[in-house]
Amino acid sequence: MPTTDAEQRWWNALSLTAGVCEELLYRGYLWFYLGRYIPMPYVALLASLFFGLGHLCLGPPHALRTFLVGLAFWGLYLLTGSILPGMVLHALIDVRAGAALRRAFTEPAPDAA
Repeated sequence: MPTTDAEQRWWNALSLTAGVCEELLYRGYLWFYLGRYIPMPYVALLASLFFGLGHLCLGPPHALRTFLVGLAFWGLYLLTGSILPGMVLHALIDVRAGAALRRAFTEPAPDAA
């Protein structure tokens, strides 16, 4: 979790990389590859399942949420016809999560009066 300015910069760079690479893999490559063999709704479900499983290291509840976010990214892809909006949104979500984690780990807890 980022706790310093330098760590936050690295987190932001990682977020950009994740946004681009994961969207290329889950909404680009898998669509191209699986779409040759199965209908698009099944591609979206299967790729979202893989996306969720790829985040299982963060725990089952997070993997489930990631699966659902993956479905939403598929909706965005199908709506716009491009993976670029998903890449940007994915990176922004990850940057925001890093900022929230930094606050959670560095700010003092409120008094429990």
